[in-house]
Amino acid sequence: MPTSDMNFLGVYRYQRISLTFVHQELAFDSLNHVREFLMSHRAAHFVNPNNPDAEKILDCRAASVELPAVLEEKYRKVQIKGAI
Repeated sequence: MPTSDMNFLGVYRYQRISLTFVHQELAFDSLNHVREFLMSHRAAHFVNPNNPDAEKILDCRAASVELPAVLEEKYRKVQIKGAI
């Protein structure tokens, strides 16, 4: 079950969600695919990293720190190519 808090704009931001929730909501083929995807995007920050995938809880706050940098790295090449 996701846990959330309300930020200053009145928008809920999830702090922790289970790996199974991500698997179901985003229709990944397996929990292993979800974990691999998060690892490849440097967002695999789990509250309980030693637990089996079915019990892992994603720390969204920690994961959100890396995601802007990953997004920038991914699209920076496209922006440079478009400028040349």
